[in-house]
Amino acid sequence: MNKRAQTRRSEELLAFFLVAGYLFISYVRLLEIIPGLAPLRLMLWMSLLALIISLVQWSTKPRRKRVALDAPQIVMTVVFVIVAIMWALRTGGWGDFFGAISAMQIVLGAFLMTVMNLDSIKRIRIIMFLMALSAVVMAVQGIAAFHYGYDGDTYLLQNVDEDGNPRPPQIGEDGQPIIEAPRVRNIGFLNDPNDLAQSLATFFVMLYFFWDKAKKFRNYLLLLPGGALIMYAIYLTRSRGGLVSVAVMSLLALRERLGKVMAAVLTGFMIAGALAINITGGRAMKDESAEARIEAWASGILMLREHPLFGIGFRNFAEEHGGLTAHNSYVLCFSEMGLVGYFCWMSLLVVSFIQLTRLKNLPGNAPEVVEIRRMAGNLRLAFSTFLSAALFLSRTYILTLYLLIGLSLCLADVARRQGYQIGKLTPKMWTKQTLIWQFTSIAVVWLAVKVN
Repeated sequence: MNKRAQTRRSEELLAFFLVAGYLFISYVRLLEIIPGLAPLRLMLWMSLLALIISLVQWSTKPRRKRVALDAPQIVMTVVFVIVAIMWALRTGGWGDFFGAISAMQIVLGAFLMTVMNLDSIKRIRIIMFLMALSAVVMAVQGIAAFHYGYDGDTYLLQNVDEDGNPRPPQIGEDGQPIIEAPRVRNIGFLNDPNDLAQSLATFFVMLYFFWDKAKKFRNYLLLLPGGALIMYAIYLTRSRGGLVSVAVMSLLALRERLGKVMAAVLTGFMIAGALAINITGGRAMKDESAEARIEAWASGILMLREHPLFGIGFRNFAEEHGGLTAHNSYVLCFSEMGLVGYFCWMSLLVVSFIQLTRLKNLPGNAPEVVEIRRMAGNLRLAFSTFLSAALFLSRTYILTLYLLIGLSLCLADVARRQGYQIGKLTPKMWTKQTLIWQFTSIAVVWLAVKVN
């Protein structure tokens, strides 16, 4: 290997390790646990360095060894971000313009860094492992806070006001006070228990990608305890959306092994058991909060009707709806971004699912094919888990979603470069599927509002 090739290899490794480290600390937030490091803004500088080096090493790669810039997910992500930023400028002026740039640069930057660096199955495995590890670490932090008081002000959401004084309990329909248990949360963009539950459930799926019947030591001494910690932390979040995501994950995972009927029956028993042990911590499945969600969805439909093409503007839903969010990622997207932005966003999901489904159905028994099939099935299940909780959470712009999209794109690209045929994804084909899902999802929301 000549000196130039060695330099290029070193740049590639440095870029990958910077990106992997940045993604890991984006969830675990190691730099925020130590207060003295906060003023240094190390995460910002780390992300900028990772992005610059990634761009340099990606541009020097031969075309056949890198993701094409015209990949649908890349094009639609860039267009989606541009629509968000420019519409923020039109609706809110320069202040909202720079606010939109600040909010979206993390998503776009992390997405681009992911697709520029994950050029092998090994690297995709490493990122999946780090996400699973981050879920275990976050679970341990939350459990320690709940049971042992470890940094409870940070990792617990309690029924207190901004000054730390207890709020009076809500009164139920029977006239008795509703006692709500503390809820586990995390730092940064996962400081809401519902967000934490959604990401924990998603990364739980990735954890069990590493389950191998031939490696019992790893299975029973590492993966099984790690999975138990994650599930218990999801329980401690008291998240109803988390319960839904775990139910969907269980149903889809069991369906292939036991069949649709038996999987549905067992999932129903699991939901009943979760309710029996009071997984929501005193929060009813249908209460004022649940009713407020339907009202928010109705407002979203009205916003889309009044501003059909470009919506009301990025991050303007709460302002238009009395300070409350949409409680639904799909509603938030089409109300703020209109049909144009919603098409871009929905296309990311549709294209990723089409590619993962084709990869999961690759023929052959070669070890590489088996690995790709398993990875595609795991990522598709992780996607389904995330998007089921997204029905009840306003997480249109969260990092976890774009990380899943990036992993899916990279896996499809690796399979293509290794010579596996997954079929041509024509613009006409994915555009048609996106339009179907776009208008079907809006119709479902409209119907849900009418029924309620």
